Amino acid sequence: MAAERPAPPTERLYEVNAAAASFYASRLRTSKKTARYLDSHGISAATDPNGPWQVGYAPGRWTELATHLQAAGFSADDVVAAGLGFIHSKSRSLLDRFRDRLMFPVTDAHNRVVGFTARDLSGRAEAKWINTPETAIYQKRLLLYGLGQQLADRPAGVGDPVVFVVEGAADVLAMHRMAAAHAAIPETQPVYAVAPCGTNFTRDQLNLLQQTLPGAHLILAFDGDDAGHRAADRAYPAASRWPGQVSGVRLPKGQDPADMLATMDPIWAMSEIVGAVQPLAQLQMTNTISRLFDTKRITDPARFVEDRITAYRAIAELFVDAPHASRDMAEAAAEQLGLDSTDVVRGVFEAWHARTGTPAAPTRLRTYRRPPRRRAVAGATRWSLDAVGRERTG
Repeated sequence: MAAERPAPPTERLYEVNAAAASFYASRLRTSKKTARYLDSHGISAATDPNGPWQVGYAPGRWTELATHLQAAGFSADDVVAAGLGFIHSKSRSLLDRFRDRLMFPVTDAHNRVVGFTARDLSGRAEAKWINTPETAIYQKRLLLYGLGQQLADRPAGVGDPVVFVVEGAADVLAMHRMAAAHAAIPETQPVYAVAPCGTNFTRDQLNLLQQTLPGAHLILAFDGDDAGHRAADRAYPAASRWPGQVSGVRLPKGQDPADMLATMDPIWAMSEIVGAVQPLAQLQMTNTISRLFDTKRITDPARFVEDRITAYRAIAELFVDAPHASRDMAEAAAEQLGLDSTDVVRGVFEAWHARTGTPAAPTRLRTYRRPPRRRAVAGATRWSLDAVGRERTG
């Protein structure tokens, strides 16, 4: 039995991924489909060769990358270990993993390319998006797309950073373009945008943000569709424990940041998003009530006491998570449920008391203040998310 060959060293994996990123970037202009996709999402600027993103294209044929990398001195073992190719079970040929896809390099906190997230352009693939498989340097639960590039080329602004967590690579590039346009307006904060790579937003990713951008205002801005609401549901338990200010954005139904950028000026698109910032617990509450109606667990709370009790039980803990937003949350819940906001507050706290035996919220509370009115400045909208207020424990 042949001895198993040792895995390539991690430095070799960084080198082969960097070479692959350069190869993909050099092929970007060979596909008209890439231009159409980028234009339709308002992110053509991300193809700037002097920019931080190095967006590229994986050709549709089976061995173009593999042939290029082997000619550059990389072995088949290097290519396979980096997740860029695989050995065909019958022919034993080295084949490319990514074909006819728009390629977005994923970097670590030191801005080293460790893998890729890739969007199908053929229209024939089962999965629109695929990612590098787990490797010695690519572990998706520990990475956030866009973070390394922005740490290496930090956004302009003053004060504590704002970090938008969005769903995908195209949304990161869209938010980055909006933030760059808005940075020309005085007194705006530095804005970052990041996205998980084919995974839920994890506690490990939250820890990564704490280590690299401490003191940041964290804002979840997932798509305004059912999938986006489910993503917010999954992210809430971890994100709600963020030690600083944490908020959410309710995007228009069926739209994501890239969709908004494709139809709006970047400054106004950012202004629309900032204007929709609200306490994360309030966003979660709205999604929870919508889900109760959608699943027929409640039908008419104004008529049926059982519906009211079901709703109050479902949202009580969210009021505890954001007690200083209770008025806004009660008004939003009342509008959804067809009730009076005073009745909502009373019902929520009765539900909490019945559940815990305590009449008041526990000691670990979070606070929130409403955003200030926005002011027009030089034909745009001036905003500072610092003014939204800081969450604190107390």
